[in-house]
Amino acid sequence: MSYEHGVTDPLVLLADADPDSSAFAEANLSRAGFRIVTAPTGEAALSSVGVWRPALALLDVELPGVEGVEVCRRLRDDPDLSWVPIVMITAPRSAEHRLASLSGGADDFVVKPYDPVELVARVRATLRRVWVAQERSPLTGLPGAHMLGRALARAIERDQPWALIRGDLTQLRAFNERYGVERGNGMVLSASRIMAEAGAENGALAVCHLGEDDFLLLVHPDAVSTLCEAITSRFDAGAAQRYDPDDCAAGFIELVDRAGRRLHYPIIRLALGVAWNRFRPVAMVTEALHLAGELCQLAKREPRSSYRTDRRASRT
Repeated sequence: MSYEHGVTDPLVLLADADPDSSAFAEANLSRAGFRIVTAPTGEAALSSVGVWRPALALLDVELPGVEGVEVCRRLRDDPDLSWVPIVMITAPRSAEHRLASLSGGADDFVVKPYDPVELVARVRATLRRVWVAQERSPLTGLPGAHMLGRALARAIERDQPWALIRGDLTQLRAFNERYGVERGNGMVLSASRIMAEAGAENGALAVCHLGEDDFLLLVHPDAVSTLCEAITSRFDAGAAQRYDPDDCAAGFIELVDRAGRRLHYPIIRLALGVAWNRFRPVAMVTEALHLAGELCQLAKREPRSSYRTDRRASRT
């Protein structure tokens, strides 16, 4: 199921203290194309945001333990999580809660008992506003490089371990020429979803879409091998299925250039290049981007989706 603004199945954290109310909201949001993670307490909500990094958080004002407004304030004070859009859940005729929610940093509020149409509309509207403000990709819904750049700059400044992964699709232009841009966008969306889901599973700090077929991920170095293996294997498992049966069976598409030559372009692959500070220091974000780009180009030479890591101990 696709979300109408471009991102596929955005993940929403739902923290509602009432089990029946939570089940009702979850059912309606799921039907509208959202994936849901639930949290019954304020502590669980804080933990879930850190683990899942949802596209949006729905927080009940009256959560057990840490109350919803306090959860909202803590998220806004956390530089790594302050970007998460927040919609507060309030009781009817509770102007005090609404004012507290907005002053605590919430982007909007919705009233219980839920009106299903209003609930979905407010979640969608909040995502649209925030994505425009964050310069998110209109195709994938993923943020641009600004958030990742700030996080990487902090890690470099504090001498913390980090790994920057640059991803690029091979042969996308040939695919677009053969099947059209709309099907090409479907290939890009598939790659973005694979990277976002694998990134969430492996604790990625950021997953960004730079434009066209270019992506960035920021992770801990210990997660690189597992994450890259997951991304490349999942992409290869589904890429060929997006080709017509005859092209899929042949393993390539054939195009004729202006000179009348028949050219063969293999099935699209996903190349990943990894720059990190595991073996040597990297002083600037721009240097990390350049290194990751170099390694991504090396990975493109492989016959299947693959990744290359920087293992040099010093510059050569």
